[in-house]
Amino acid sequence: MLIGSRFKQRYAKKISDDYFIHPAEWNIAKKKWQPYVPKKDWWVPQYPADWDKKPASRLCEGCHQTGYDLEAKKGVEPNIACEACHGPGKEHVEAMNKLEEDKKAGKLPKVSQYVRDNKIINPGLLDVDMANDVCFQCHLSGKSIDNKTAWAIGFKPGDVLSKYWVEDAFEHGKGTYTFWSNGSANKNRVQGNTYKFSEMYKQGVKCITCHNPHGTDYKSLVYKPGNNLCLTCHGPDSPAGLTYSYQEIEEHTRHKRTSTGSDCMECHMVKTGKHANDAESRDHTFKFISPAMTKEHGVPNACNNCHTDKSVDWAIEAVKTWGMKQ
Repeated sequence: MLIGSRFKQRYAKKISDDYFIHPAEWNIAKKKWQPYVPKKDWWVPQYPADWDKKPASRLCEGCHQTGYDLEAKKGVEPNIACEACHGPGKEHVEAMNKLEEDKKAGKLPKVSQYVRDNKIINPGLLDVDMANDVCFQCHLSGKSIDNKTAWAIGFKPGDVLSKYWVEDAFEHGKGTYTFWSNGSANKNRVQGNTYKFSEMYKQGVKCITCHNPHGTDYKSLVYKPGNNLCLTCHGPDSPAGLTYSYQEIEEHTRHKRTSTGSDCMECHMVKTGKHANDAESRDHTFKFISPAMTKEHGVPNACNNCHTDKSVDWAIEAVKTWGMKQ
């Protein structure tokens, strides 16, 4: 069984009624094999060191299959399908069939009936916390309440995730496997953890405001490419837009309009988290990570991620010329 496609690929072997991940993975960016030997995950002490003693059923399947049953060691569907985000669909199909039968019989149901009686979860209609919980079930680093699975066993869309899942704690100034000591992502699968530190989260923006789980033509399933997505809400005519004193994008970014330095994500979603490689997963605090923060916290910064041939001290001096507080 193959798991992964964008950053790395891991391979699992079936032994008896379970799968176990081989101790090597394929690094897609570097096109080479590298060891996969978990050492820092919270569940590591619970299992022997041997690769064939760490069951994928408890450590992987809940987020890589839909409706996974731990007892039966089987999911309703492989990969991420409709019910992963919308919940069980049997009653929905039955309800829709009933409404269609009524319609054919001349009983014209009101639109409100379709909304009220459709027996399915629509994350777009949930409140902010419950909508985000649908995504956080797999994108919020933590562990199950019973400390036995690396996925939120029992959770279904429309539930409160905290009843099933304990997110990784953060204390400012203390770095962990999950966080750099400034609160930025130190690994993958922490989008929800760092997003909770963002101003957008505080303002009630949902994950699905930017990401379309049904699929798009763009990376990370965003609705629009590059700055087009960000400027939907942060354009110059928006209350959340660029400061009105800026007449041109260059005044805000201090970079040429067509350069990488004028891409919103390169400064506000810095690659800080380790995936298959260091600094590969983007931070979701949406905060500018200055070179001075690298000095203090060790976290990768927005400047040196592009200016790889320059030192941190060079970047600090460059930012000083902008008159910015670091």
